[in-house]
Amino acid sequence: MYGKSGRKPGANPYRSVSVDTASPKQRLLMLFDGAVRFSNRAKRCIEADDLAGKGLYVGKAQAIVQELQNVLRHDVAPELCGALSALYSYIIELYSKANVDSDAAAIDEAIDLLATVKAGFGDADSAAVDDADAEDAEAPRLAAATAG
Repeated sequence: MYGKSGRKPGANPYRSVSVDTASPKQRLLMLFDGAVRFSNRAKRCIEADDLAGKGLYVGKAQAIVQELQNVLRHDVAPELCGALSALYSYIIELYSKANVDSDAAAIDEAIDLLATVKAGFGDADSAAVDDADAEDAEAPRLAAATAG
């Protein structure tokens, strides 16, 4: 099923290289982008009454959010990780609702929440650069809380 590199045959080699050479933060942002991309595809499938496609893409988006939840490091930032975990659980529930009820609005809400969290990671990282001497800078906590 997989070649010597561990990748599926026919996988995009350029995407593979970009993932392999990305920083942990870049990989995290790629996960958010992937969840949004699959969410948008699922929404289009709902609008086209494509049940198989809807299930496929909702499942892919759900899997990414589940992975985001799984890599949280509660030992580093327990309060932050608890809040993110609860939010990710809610997003997964939105995907379930979207899948069962063919509810495009639930997907829209999931996309909005993912965009907000992604922006929060970027804002926190920028704040840490601006205030590198601050002991309680949020970006190191965010990065450490999600580093695998």
